[in-house]
Amino acid sequence: MFTPRYPVILALIAILSLAGGCNKSSVTPGREKQAGSYKQQKATKTRKSRPSLVTGYQPTHQGIYLPETMKIISLIDDSITFGPTLVIWLLDRSRSASPLVDNVTGHVRDYYLDPRTRAGDPEQDDRLLSSVVTFGKTTDYLLPSPTGDGGQVATAMESIAVDVSGRENGFSAVQDVIDRHLDFRTKKQREVIVIVVTDEAGDDQQQVDPLIKKLVKYAIPVYVIGTPAPLGRNAVVHPSTEAPLDFKSDGTWEPILQGPESRYSERIVLDRWGSSFGWDRVHSGFGPFAWEYLTRSTGGSYLVVKLAGYTPEMLRGPFGRTGSSLIGSYDSALMQRYTPDYVSGTRYQEILDQNAACHALHDAAQLGRRQILTNPVTEFAYKSEAQLNKDVTRAQLAAARLEPEINTLYEILKKGETDRARLTLPRWQAGYDLAMGRAIAAKVRIEGYNAILAVLKRGMVFEQKTSTHWILEPANTIDAGSTLKKLSGRAQTYLQRVIKDHAGTPWAKLAEQELQ
Repeated sequence: MFTPRYPVILALIAILSLAGGCNKSSVTPGREKQAGSYKQQKATKTRKSRPSLVTGYQPTHQGIYLPETMKIISLIDDSITFGPTLVIWLLDRSRSASPLVDNVTGHVRDYYLDPRTRAGDPEQDDRLLSSVVTFGKTTDYLLPSPTGDGGQVATAMESIAVDVSGRENGFSAVQDVIDRHLDFRTKKQREVIVIVVTDEAGDDQQQVDPLIKKLVKYAIPVYVIGTPAPLGRNAVVHPSTEAPLDFKSDGTWEPILQGPESRYSERIVLDRWGSSFGWDRVHSGFGPFAWEYLTRSTGGSYLVVKLAGYTPEMLRGPFGRTGSSLIGSYDSALMQRYTPDYVSGTRYQEILDQNAACHALHDAAQLGRRQILTNPVTEFAYKSEAQLNKDVTRAQLAAARLEPEINTLYEILKKGETDRARLTLPRWQAGYDLAMGRAIAAKVRIEGYNAILAVLKRGMVFEQKTSTHWILEPANTIDAGSTLKKLSGRAQTYLQRVIKDHAGTPWAKLAEQELQ
């Protein structure tokens, strides 16, 4: 009976103990490959393209040498030193991942071709075997079997074609490669390492829990080079990036999943008063939940590449506004205090059931987008009382239509206030306080806006007879009744507490923007 060699995993953890967190590295967009058939590469026994040790090797990669790739190469070298190793490269072939995959594989090809490296040394063939696999809608093997020939590995990595299906079944791919290569671990006693390169969270995340059990049983770690998850959101890249070429948007196509960073979103979806552009692009400080959960549970690591080489079109979509990368950069040591709950679905539900504030935040976050008047009418021309009343009534009706959405959100979060004091983890404290502060602020704004319009409608006199317009201006005070004044004070209390108690986090950044 095979016994997993757990010291191996401990060694690998030590190697990458400093690899977590965020960094400022970036990559340049790569050339998009055309979709085509996926054929297995025929193995060859010669190394005609391998430079000799005498002449040396000149790197051919023209892109960025990512520090995340360097960490993986160092990991492989250390594993080879420990014992014979099988590395399974699992590469996302979606259109959005192409720039990231191009940069990683370009660097890795140099590693496999350079005779001065552990992977390129002809004398080390048997110490390192490698398999190159791609995934999208299906899982495809670019080599007939694992090989110690670095030239074959490099050639396989050059043959990756883009999958235009818009599907990323990454966890099915991990399951498939483990099933196919398990004998290398159980019978041939090799170290087996799975290295995934992807910019998405995966369309089959429901497979992660049973997959973890199998990987832990056989002591097989998974490492991921990927992009960070936007805080509490599904994606930063525009959905049109991976839509079919003949696709016409009807608002339902959402193939790109890059988050959230937690099992379920723990952030309410509420438009920003005045403008919501960029509001969804807040850096969470972590990778997509399922990949982070998988890597941490198996002794691997999720290595964050902050900028994946996305073009402006990929971020904004056709004819849209200029996009940007994720907002925010956070200290990795600080963010460890705000680590999501990397637990099973059953255990996560227990967390919600044990605290009303956690449950309220979860329920509120699942409501979907709540609309507010992002650009309320604030200027009213005066020509006559009848005309002014008509314009004010129209503005009131627009606000009144949205008020029930805000009240529903507020009432759900209010149910959790009784348990707020019992929250002990910083992440849940910051998440609930930010959500409650924003919900109350939205309620105050929309009700206060309606109240001020009512005052204007009842009749007001210009201070100067030559004036022709009434203009509403933002203010930190409110003159629309004691109830709204109390609500306004509560909103500021919640938001200021986020800023004070959770400084340097994305929640504090959002609270600061809300108070503006």
